[in-house]
Amino acid sequence: LEPKTGVFVELAEASGAGLLYEPNTPAALAETLGQVISSPQKAIELGQRGRQAVESQFNIQQTCRSVLKLMEGVIRL
Repeated sequence: LEPKTGVFVELAEASGAGLLYEPNTPAALAETLGQVISSPQKAIELGQRGRQAVESQFNIQQTCRSVLKLMEGVIRL
């Protein structure tokens, strides 16, 4: 569950792993939370998509490649 602001929108839409609600609106948060509570299968699917997104975007190999590329660029300066 993420508020419809900033990077949360992009992350939720890109991964399909989040439900968005209007920020600073307790009723909207409660309604969105109710969607997950009332559908355990939906909660499982959201969790699986979230895990896949994190594993594909934030893994040690990808991080090392990014840092190495950055360091190579600095060294060339």
